[in-house]
Amino acid sequence: MRVSLDRHRWRRRSEAVRHAWELAKPTDPDVAPLGHRVLRAISERIQWRVQLDAARRNQAPPDVSATTTDQEGAA
Repeated sequence: MRVSLDRHRWRRRSEAVRHAWELAKPTDPDVAPLGHRVLRAISERIQWRVQLDAARRNQAPPDVSATTTDQEGAA
């Protein structure tokens, strides 16, 4: 039990070292201008909406039976 607890603590410390978060500054060279970031977010949202709508259109109707064929259901 002691070994696993020590291993867990070591892993948490090593993860904290690997990931250091800091806020991006507008002057950072890899930060796009605000207008570009907003347009990118809007574009992503539109793409998600299109994908969601397509998935909803491709769903089978809820009254479809997996055990009967079209001919059996019509008879």
